[in-house]
Amino acid sequence: MGRMIPDYCNSESPGEETLFNLLRTDPITRDWVIFHSLHIARHVTKPRGEADFLILIPEIGFLVLEVKSHSYIERVDGKWFFGKSKEIKQSPFEQAETAMFSIREQLNNAIPWTKQRVFMDICWFTDLDFQIDGPVEWANWQALDVSHLPNAAESLLVSAKKEISRLREKVSKRIATSSPMTVAEVEEVINFLRPNFEFCLSEKQIRQNRQAELIHFIVEQYQAIDLCSQMKRVVFNGPAGTGKTLLAQEIAKRRNLRGDKVLLLCFNRLLADEVKSNLNLNGVVVSTFDSLALELANSESSEGKTFTLKEIQRIGYSGLPVSIEHKFDFLIVDEAQDIFHPDSLGFIDKLLKNGLRDGSWVAFGDFDSQQIYGGENLLGKLQDIYGEIPVASLTQNCRNTSQIGSFTESTLPRAPKWSKFRRDGENPTPKLIPMGDEVNITDVLDQTIDDLRAEKFTYDDIVVLSPSDREFPEDLYGDSKYASKFVNANQRKPGRITFTSIAKFKGLDSACVIAMDLETLESWPQREEYLYVLFTRARDRLSILAVADASKMLKKSLGVE
Repeated sequence: MGRMIPDYCNSESPGEETLFNLLRTDPITRDWVIFHSLHIARHVTKPRGEADFLILIPEIGFLVLEVKSHSYIERVDGKWFFGKSKEIKQSPFEQAETAMFSIREQLNNAIPWTKQRVFMDICWFTDLDFQIDGPVEWANWQALDVSHLPNAAESLLVSAKKEISRLREKVSKRIATSSPMTVAEVEEVINFLRPNFEFCLSEKQIRQNRQAELIHFIVEQYQAIDLCSQMKRVVFNGPAGTGKTLLAQEIAKRRNLRGDKVLLLCFNRLLADEVKSNLNLNGVVVSTFDSLALELANSESSEGKTFTLKEIQRIGYSGLPVSIEHKFDFLIVDEAQDIFHPDSLGFIDKLLKNGLRDGSWVAFGDFDSQQIYGGENLLGKLQDIYGEIPVASLTQNCRNTSQIGSFTESTLPRAPKWSKFRRDGENPTPKLIPMGDEVNITDVLDQTIDDLRAEKFTYDDIVVLSPSDREFPEDLYGDSKYASKFVNANQRKPGRITFTSIAKFKGLDSACVIAMDLETLESWPQREEYLYVLFTRARDRLSILAVADASKMLKKSLGVE
């Protein structure tokens, strides 16, 4: 089976989908790497282009494949027409050739040894008998058609070998005489190409101008998705900002395309609401653990009894029945460090077909620095109950600016360190704003918001976090000139500044975070965990309004008198 990147096909072209499935399952392709829908950011003739397939064959080289699945194609006076459309299109052979040259140029510049490898291009007309004797614009081997589909991989090899024979005859007998690409060389190509074509743009970023920045998945994150597709169950452990929730959503989409009934569990209600809004897919259920337990307990009740959450917690989650219609094919657990506890595992085990030991599932968590709700060595306990489970690490921060990340690391030296900050441009360091006893906190809050607004951040870019929740911030800070813009997280909506607790905002992030009332954390046993969650919620700007005690606490952590 070929290594497909990505491992699913979501194309409007039936021909591409047919070839994707044929190449994926053919034993001949077992050591091939097959990129589908490869976006080319630096195309040689256009601002941007795309290759339907780029196939890496270690024994041969690189093959660019342009697919046309029209049932009618016409060329008149050198002009190409596809289907019933009268719109003039570019020659598919030109499309394939320019895409091949673009990819070759980028690979040759970035990875010098690829200059010694063969690059070729082919057009595949999947719905037609496309054979024209003696064409001038392309060689016979460059055109495959419906007759070649039964032996798709073999047909590609035959075409490639014909081109190699031609090149050896016309150019040099030494062409394609190198030994097959090594595993390391193949991975080098994959790691170079992936950031150029696989990216994620969240709906929230689309809505907000400051957030309209493409967040490229880091190499280890793509490897994480590949690993998940090849393993029945796996746990990903990584600190804040390493893209765990983005990965969880991406995997949910892919499993949904496979036709699986998917459950994505979160601990935080606000996070579950946002993920549900982002996905909005039939066949994917997004819920908090408690909400799902309450819903199923009431639906499964044989006596028609309506339970409360406190009653369920008193009974115990493990005692809740789960009928077959409420079981899922695939389970994704986000915030796993808060969900995977001994008292909840029995219920989770029932939700998954074949259970946690034999079923298919993936979990994302920060088991080193975000276990606010207690519990130690959760991964060890999980493996004690359900056997050996692979644990992979995510270490690169793609959320926070390097200034916010470095501030977090220096303030909280016991917190885990990131291996790299993807957002390492010039940005201001977090602001520690000391406030004396005589200072009006509302005035300082207004000035902080003024400064962020001056940088063109919108109201809904700003979140105010404190250890405790503020149910009516518009009343509490009624003297503020922004009071009419203040809302509690339960009323969070565009055009408003959200006030909420650190715990409730766990798992989420915002462009700007204003921290308040941190002095109350001084006596909290999990003070550092809360500060870690707080600091890492901010993507772009972090402002800390600190009275004397809070200022002293943070300066002490920073080693500043």
